[in-house]
Amino acid sequence: MSDFQNESVQAGNDATGGDKIDGIVDQVRADIALGHADTDIAAELLERAKTSGVPLTEDEAGRIASEISGETPA
Repeated sequence: MSDFQNESVQAGNDATGGDKIDGIVDQVRADIALGHADTDIAAELLERAKTSGVPLTEDEAGRIASEISGETPA
């Protein structure tokens, strides 16, 4: 086993597209909780999906962003 991670964790697993999106959503939620996420949640989701090679439409990102926004206290 290597001591270094040379590829994204998602690139090395067999998760479905939905599972990968769920993972991205979880990452964004955690980053928001820590104050490390972009204020444009939909854009953050789209960027992470693109980087991970996971298909995500703008409409889907907007819907998920609305759900996340509803979870975070103002």
